Amino acid sequence: MARLISFVIKSDFGFFKKPEINEVYLTYTIPPKPLILGILGAILGLKGLKEQYYEKKSLPEYYEKLKDLKIGVTPLKDNFPFNKIMNKYNSRNSYFYTTEDGAENLPIIEQLIIKPSYKIFVYDPKSDNKIFSNLIKLLEKNQTIFIPYMGKNDFPLEIDNFKEHASFEEMKEEIDNLLINSIYVHNIKNSDEKKLYDGPRFVSFSGVPAINKPSLEFDFYENIPVAYNENMLYRLETIRYTSKQIKKEEISLEKSKLIKLNNHIIYVF
Repeated sequence: MARLISFVIKSDFGFFKKPEINEVYLTYTIPPKPLILGILGAILGLKGLKEQYYEKKSLPEYYEKLKDLKIGVTPLKDNFPFNKIMNKYNSRNSYFYTTEDGAENLPIIEQLIIKPSYKIFVYDPKSDNKIFSNLIKLLEKNQTIFIPYMGKNDFPLEIDNFKEHASFEEMKEEIDNLLINSIYVHNIKNSDEKKLYDGPRFVSFSGVPAINKPSLEFDFYENIPVAYNENMLYRLETIRYTSKQIKKEEISLEKSKLIKLNNHIIYVF
């Protein structure tokens, strides 16, 4: 029997580095799935990227053991997509631009998310997964083997509101006009707005607030990493987080599932 858990992660700051830009380090707004698996690996005490480099393995231990878990993400707080600041510092943490050995002290500029918080869902289709059972035991005790971070070791994160859900169901029938309460991988091929996805991310708001509907409708799109390939490079997909109803053909369900939980629909991938 499949199992489903959820918990909230939050921190004062977050940084999910985009690898394609070097002069200024930009961040994803949504934590990539490999990073979330890294948080689970830290909780469990599994080896990470540092050990993978020194042991010359193709993939880190946490990813090999956790990659089959399916993850759902719901951004929290009313100020989503979160405020951001540009943080400037020197590469050698010095007030001087040269060091004793003559090496330059390079200024670094990175974009940080202010007070990010997300509800994370972890879905395991197996009932006898010992690693998943160990994860549940640690979260129940509010314990971690290693310290989990919000993308960078300067930003340790808090874990709250852990719950194992006893009642949920996988949606197997095709239903149109869904309201999904999490991010989901958008099927661009079947979208009427294909041209809008040329950019890496955009947010659009529409509608007029009313007494019975005080919030504006919103759409959030971002290209985020959903997996590593065999060369440890990110595989990107366009995700969407929206308050609008969604047509079934817009949802990519090739390797994902829709879970019905307490009258909410959660997309896990």
